[in-house]
Amino acid sequence: MRTTTHPGLGWTAAIGSAAAFGSSGAFAKPLLDAGWSSAALVALRIGLAALVLLPPALHAMRGRWGILRAQLPWLLAYGLFAGAAVQVAFFNAVQHVPVAVALLMEYLG
Repeated sequence: MRTTTHPGLGWTAAIGSAAAFGSSGAFAKPLLDAGWSSAALVALRIGLAALVLLPPALHAMRGRWGILRAQLPWLLAYGLFAGAAVQVAFFNAVQHVPVAVALLMEYLG
């Protein structure tokens, strides 16, 4: 089966992802100032991302659930450490330093 690629779709996804990542600190700072915890922000952000990515993920799996079952521990570990823990650390940093400085430290790291 031959699939066609759409370079514009890739660029749109890359720019949208960069914009969402770059603006997350600016959107999170007022919520943190209002009393939200870093963990609550991360739960909200990951939950929204899961909802957005659920339809394409279900489409990509198309009956290959055995692969997911076999790799589930690695997937959960990656989600907890590379996804959630890094975001909690970033939002904790945003509470104490300006958003631009936190992003600069993250990019330099």
